[in-house]
This record gives sequence, C-alpha cells and structure tokens, in this order.
Amino acid sequence: MLINTNGISIDYRDQGAGVPVIFIHAFPLNQTMWDDQLAVLHNHCRTITLDLRGFGQSDAPQGSYLMDQMAADIRGLMSALGIDRAVLVGLSMGGYVSLAFYRNYPDSVRALVLADTRASADTHEARKRRLKSAERAEDTLTPVAEAESLRNGIRGARLRVIAGAGHLSNMESPEEFNTALIEFIEETVKAKSIGRQG
Repeated sequence: MLINTNGISIDYRDQGAGVPVIFIHAFPLNQTMWDDQLAVLHNHCRTITLDLRGFGQSDAPQGSYLMDQMAADIRGLMSALGIDRAVLVGLSMGGYVSLAFYRNYPDSVRALVLADTRASADTHEARKRRLKSAERAEDTLTPVAEAESLRNGIRGARLRVIAGAGHLSNMESPEEFNTALIEFIEETVKAKSIGRQG
C-alpha cells in the first residue's frame, strides 16, 4: 500500500492487531527483509513494515537522505495509520533511524529493539564493510562488545546474542530472532499494563 507523507509516497504493509510494531529495514534492503518476522508476528501484534525513502517501492527524491528525515516519514506514517505509540524494531541502518526517531519523538516510542546496529552512523568505509559482511555469516560491523556498550548506555536495556548469526540476524536465524522478539513484545505489553494499574 502507498501513503503520502512529507511530500513523498511511502510503500508499507500493515497486518495483524494489537500493539503496533514497526519494522525498519537495513541498508541497502527493503521491507521484504522482514518477511520471516511478519509470517509469525502478525498473530501476536500489529506488524507494520515500510520501504524507507529511496528504497524498495517508496519514492526516491533527489539528494541525500538524513536519518531525521526518515524518522519524520515514519512519524507521518504512524499519524496516517492512527498510531500514537509503537514498538520500533530497527536493524543496522534501521537502528540508526530508530534512534533518530526516539530522539525526535520520544513520546511516540513504546519500546525499541536495536538489532545489529550501533549508536553512531557508518563512515563510508564502514558502509562498504557492511555490504561485505551481509554476504557472510559474521557480524564485524556490530561486534558483541559494541552491542554491550549500547546496552550499557540505555537504562533497562537487555542484550540478546544470536549465536552464529551475522549482520542480518533476522534473516539468518529467523526462528531464534522471532522467539526473542515475541518474548520482548509480550514482556513490554505486560510491564506497561502493570505500570498503568499501579
């Protein structure tokens, strides 16, 4: 489906019901990288995927694309879909966009899942390494030590390492990724419900 936001058309999919979970894809992929997650998670929550500007079936306007601009596109999509708050799941570049979204729209974030990402954007050399790493079963771009550092900088964060998975863990180990994600979403929903009762 297409929706117009911020002067461009964004292609997206919206399935299931319940807590909205927005999946944000890695560079240079598109929303289809989440197909293994949608097949399972739409039974547990409302799943939304999108092609970021310049990727997949979304418009590719001239110029460079900033993380804040992509975050604004996601906020526009949420508004159009009537979503006030969502769980964001970002992998690699999708994690950068998720962090930009949280920085700009903190009240719109129910929880963050930052997979195979880092707190700082890639250099040109790192971007080339990311492409090569995506082809192998290893993740030299976001080693566990970097993921631990990211976790330590976020209050209440947890780290889940998927053994043997490379940089695209959701595609390389979908069952383990999905299990961890479902557990996280269910715990998040339960924690928020308990918080409202207290």
